[in-house]
Amino acid sequence: MKEPWIMFCLQGKELCAVTVRGSFPGEVTATKVQLAAENHCGQNEIQIKIVDR
Repeated sequence: MKEPWIMFCLQGKELCAVTVRGSFPGEVTATKVQLAAENHCGQNEIQIKIVDR
């Protein structure tokens, strides 16, 4: 059975993903901050998509 995931992408490439069910308040923002720092880009460049997996 598929469930929704929050997928973080940069220029169309998936950087990481977490389940919606397993996420906590503030996780999306914190993850965007961390991914932007790791990839030397702005937080606004990190795209978020909801996908079923």
